[in-house]
Amino acid sequence: MTDNDRRDELAREHRERQEAKRSTAESGSKRGVIVAVIVAIAVVVGGVAWAATQMGGSGKQETAAQPTKSAAAPAISTPPTEPPAPTPTPVETDPAKIRCEYVEDTAGQVKKAEFPPAKPNLKARTMRLETTLGLVEVELYTKKAPCTVNSFVSLAKQKFFDGSKCHRLTEAAVVGLGILQCGDPLAKADGSKTDGEGGPGYKFKDENLAGATYPVGTLAMATVEPDTNGSQFFIVHAETPLDPLFTPFGKIVKGMEIIQEVAEAGADTSVNSPTEATPPKKPIGIKKVTITYEAGADRGTK
Repeated sequence: MTDNDRRDELAREHRERQEAKRSTAESGSKRGVIVAVIVAIAVVVGGVAWAATQMGGSGKQETAAQPTKSAAAPAISTPPTEPPAPTPTPVETDPAKIRCEYVEDTAGQVKKAEFPPAKPNLKARTMRLETTLGLVEVELYTKKAPCTVNSFVSLAKQKFFDGSKCHRLTEAAVVGLGILQCGDPLAKADGSKTDGEGGPGYKFKDENLAGATYPVGTLAMATVEPDTNGSQFFIVHAETPLDPLFTPFGKIVKGMEIIQEVAEAGADTSVNSPTEATPPKKPIGIKKVTITYEAGADRGTK
């Protein structure tokens, strides 16, 4: 082998060793980048998971992963904590189309009354309650609660309320509800367990509930379930925050001082607890109910 051949062989071996070193270095560099990316991803994912476990607050760790609702999965509803409010009945504005439905209801104690006519009297304007303590006059919401007012017109003609007693008084300072309840024709107003069970033998739907409020002086129907109105009603005598569940059908325009006098005397808690049918200490009853009408209308309550 000549000297030139020997130099060429040494040069080739040198180049091969250099190429091998570069290949090893590049391979190591790529592995380093991949490892760095994996570590970075792990850090990010771990950080998100840690943050999610701390979102519960108060040191309580919650499960980070939350299920998502798919299109095929059925929706899960949570039962409400309170009964849902009834859907307000739309108010018919055309007098010729207004029809009222009264359905037989024999629950509780019944003082049988004739059903009101399906076509309401839309001329009713004022209800006069001649009480044992004086006269109370009520402006009726005939257009907003036509079927409720129609029922009162019918019952007044039948002398349904005559001689009845207001059987329940609640004090706002005690139970957060300031009302005087009347309209049970069979109530004894002595704390009897049956007080508040009386009615006319029919029921009808709620009205005038959309946005309903109950300021002092309001008259509204007393019910325990939607669409079970009968003859019982309450008079608001103190600030009373109520959900719009009870049909407001009028407001006192004269004689509110009589109701306040009864309220100020308080409820007789010696015969019942404040949340039951606690009668007023100062008794009040209804001697007679009459309805007055717009000019030219039939005054058919006498």
